[in-house]
This record gives sequence, C-alpha cells and structure tokens, in this order.
Amino acid sequence: LVGDALIIVSELVTNAIRHGGARAPDERVRVDAALLEGLLRVEVTDPGPGFGPGGHGPRADGGYGLHLLDRLAARWGVAGSSPVTVWVELPG
Repeated sequence: LVGDALIIVSELVTNAIRHGGARAPDERVRVDAALLEGLLRVEVTDPGPGFGPGGHGPRADGGYGLHLLDRLAARWGVAGSSPVTVWVELPG
C-alpha cells in the first residue's frame, strides 16, 4: 500500500506541476490523504482547468501516470475545474 501510494502521489504531483498550472511561486499543489474503512484515499488539487475524456493517454514524452492509476487504484476520478482535484482510492 505504501509503495503504491508513493508512486501515485509522485505521479499526481508531477502532473499538477507540469500540466496543472502550478508553476508560479504563489500557486500551490495540495495533497490530502485519509484512511477510510479499509482504503486509503488520496486527493491532489492544483489550480489548473483539469482535462477531458481521452486527454490522458500515453505520449512519446511519457504520459503513463494516469495509466498507473488505472492499474493500482481501486477507483479514481477528477472533480472540479480551476482548481481541479484528482482523487484516488487504494485498497488498504
């Protein structure tokens, strides 16, 4: 669980910085985590506009982070827009 959570947090924070607009010193990426009834829920929030369907496939320069979510997480999703939160639930 810890290893999977570290990979996912690393990927989501990297995405938030690279693609979510959190590049200026006053823009923040927020990470929240909670243990809830047999699972770990992680949320990463950034100031960006989010992304639409099909906007998260592998690319030549990488782009496998959200594919990892599909493989490691029990469920995941996206909420909001400017700011946007990507949430992930891992079985505990």
